[in-house]
Amino acid sequence: MSFIAFISGLAIFLYAMGQLESGIQQASGEGFKKWIVNRTKTPLSSASAGIFITAVLQSSSMVSLLTLAFVSAGAMSLYSGIGVVLGANLGTTITGWIVTLVGFKMDLNSLVLPLLGIGALTNLDFLKNTRIRGTGTALFGFGLLIFGLSVMKESVAGLTELVDLNEAAELAGWVYLLIGLVLAAVMQSSSAVMMMTLALLSSQAIGLVDAAALMIGADLGTTSTTILGSLGQSIVKKQLALAHVLFNVVVDISAFFLLLPLLPAWLSLVGVVDEMFGLVMFHSILNLLGLLIFLPLLAQYTRWIQRLLPVEADSRATLFEVPVEVPEAAVASLQASVMLLARDAISLNTTRVGVRVSENGLQSDEVVHRAIADQYQAIKEFESQIIHFAQRLRLSNIAQADDNAVGQLLEATRAIVYACKTLKDIQLDFNVIRGSKEGSGGHNLADAHQTFLKQFYQIYDHALDQLEMRQTGALQGRLQHGDEASNNLSSMLSTVDAELSELNVRHHQACSDLIINANRGQTAVTATISTWFNLNHEVHHHAKYMVNALTRLQRVAASR
Repeated sequence: MSFIAFISGLAIFLYAMGQLESGIQQASGEGFKKWIVNRTKTPLSSASAGIFITAVLQSSSMVSLLTLAFVSAGAMSLYSGIGVVLGANLGTTITGWIVTLVGFKMDLNSLVLPLLGIGALTNLDFLKNTRIRGTGTALFGFGLLIFGLSVMKESVAGLTELVDLNEAAELAGWVYLLIGLVLAAVMQSSSAVMMMTLALLSSQAIGLVDAAALMIGADLGTTSTTILGSLGQSIVKKQLALAHVLFNVVVDISAFFLLLPLLPAWLSLVGVVDEMFGLVMFHSILNLLGLLIFLPLLAQYTRWIQRLLPVEADSRATLFEVPVEVPEAAVASLQASVMLLARDAISLNTTRVGVRVSENGLQSDEVVHRAIADQYQAIKEFESQIIHFAQRLRLSNIAQADDNAVGQLLEATRAIVYACKTLKDIQLDFNVIRGSKEGSGGHNLADAHQTFLKQFYQIYDHALDQLEMRQTGALQGRLQHGDEASNNLSSMLSTVDAELSELNVRHHQACSDLIINANRGQTAVTATISTWFNLNHEVHHHAKYMVNALTRLQRVAASR
């Protein structure tokens, strides 16, 4: 019965951790995850965020998965993501302190029933407030956690009667290391292994050094979450997983061979008598030392990881691998996808009319020589992927603000594709006037359109650069001045919208005048003038579609 009780207590503890984590996320609202992205721009801030978030959520695995999602979406750099994951390693040691104090040093069993009751009450149907329900779920989880610990403590006393402690004491340290690694990998929770280890240590089923070896193994095993989250995914996710694994391997193997043999002597030196406090202190210190060693070298470490696993030339397909269960990252990924679509549209539309936007160009030689029909088909396929991903995201019960952003991005997508189709429909007519005799009305009209489109897309290209800076956080004013910088960006981009719209109107009128002047004095009515006016009209509307898309992208950027 003791073994069954032990397993039951462990199952209750794991479920309680999940409820606690879910409740805290629900109670904290959407701003909590946005805070992760906005406060991870330096090594110290990234690590601090990882420590804090893990301490609050009580799950380094969840923090790792969230970070994978944000890095994959481009909302967080790999550099920042590695900092967060390294900080999470230290943050998860706080669980050991909580379990030691609450589960083994304090008698909180009298709180279990009230906590469960309050938690259940706040989740009844008559309460609709999300944050209150989340708080209740967290309290329910905390009550279950205390109960699970109590069950495990009582069951361990019975287990010690069934297990030959002398045989356990003879096991080599590497065996305990391996056991901890396997347990953490299977349960996907180093906190659960910590709780089991503390229970065994408190009943003297294992010694302090063996318990420490178990915890070192659990630290290694918890990297399995990051590895599993990166399997079959983007290179960026694999880079983050590799950085996490290598950090843990270096720190934990070094601790096993260098620090573990000295643990009893060190605790005696500092006067720590309680073995349970000694264990959690050792766990915290080894992770703190690892963080202090790696943090100053974070930039070099990131570059080394990027050299080991270089990013593919075109990794846009991985944008749709971001889990929709993390809506902040998924919306950021959708936003990045639509901006890529806009870049593709610029490349296609300028190729159609025979102009380049810049010296280095948005068009590589490969794109220039690629069949225009293939480019257009690729855009249509990319549009379909965007729409499919957006639909999945909307079906995942996202917040209203995120749903509004998805709606704006879908409208921007449609506008971009409409613009491409508009120029596609008039390409034959445009080719005809481009081939007109130099100095003729048709040739002059083609020159005017080419000049306009080059200027239009140069401005547009720069605006997209600003939007990308806003999304990735490279615009430091946003991070330092918050809403003020966001408002400045919105004002700047609104000015760009107005500039492009005014440029479009002026060009449309100038070309209308050019057409009239070119055909003035002709007595015969021809189809040419109608074709030229239609072409002018479509160029004008193509530009309006592109401005519309930019406006919607700007709205989303300002709201994130």
